[in-house]
Amino acid sequence: MYEIEAELEARNKTKLLELVRGILPSHVTCMYVRQGRSARSGSCRGNEPFAVVLADDLLDSKPPVLQQMINVFDHYHSSVIGVEEIDRKDSKSYGVIEGKPWDDGLFKLSRVVEKPDPAVVR
Repeated sequence: MYEIEAELEARNKTKLLELVRGILPSHVTCMYVRQGRSARSGSCRGNEPFAVVLADDLLDSKPPVLQQMINVFDHYHSSVIGVEEIDRKDSKSYGVIEGKPWDDGLFKLSRVVEKPDPAVVR
């Protein structure tokens, strides 16, 4: 957030700066990693629960997607990956999961295929 805050401050955008600074609760820590190339995401927090938020697709929902994922984690005490349904023709632009239905709206993940050809997606 430092870059956003510095830019807003430099442009005297006081109201926006206050809004940005008020987003994070005091008990939340954010770590930002600039990724020069596509790579695997990992933990920066040891054994504490954490979230990796990739800005490829931002989803707006009620309740918020991250809250839904936290609820699933709290219930199952297992890693959670949020996914969205896409058209088969778009699979060459996304990582696609393979798995079996497990619970209401949940799948037991068996693998992720990065950007598969639409002809091979089931």
